[in-house]
Amino acid sequence: MNRPLSDLLGREVSILPSELVEYPILAVIRLFEDNSNKLFVELLKAVNLNAHTYTFAVLEPRLERDELSGLLRGNALLCAVTLVPEDRHDPASPFNLSWWRGGAATIADVILCS
Repeated sequence: MNRPLSDLLGREVSILPSELVEYPILAVIRLFEDNSNKLFVELLKAVNLNAHTYTFAVLEPRLERDELSGLLRGNALLCAVTLVPEDRHDPASPFNLSWWRGGAATIADVILCS
């Protein structure tokens, strides 16, 4: 049985280590964008990189065949991860990354925590 994507809201995910950071980043799913297959997450502990503090991230599965619902089935999703600093977070448009010009982004596996 397929569960609705709304079951992801408030759930914790782990963004596994990558070239960006050598440790898992824990975050809570705050929003999903079904039509674009994206998640907006709030980091449980801010990430400090290159004199910037990141408190949010936008996650988007890298492969067309991967869907957000895969997390609900226990699958790891390979995602583009773009960290969002507090001063760039726009609550009215949380998925907007038009300001991004490089920096705190990576490709990493994302898994739903128990």
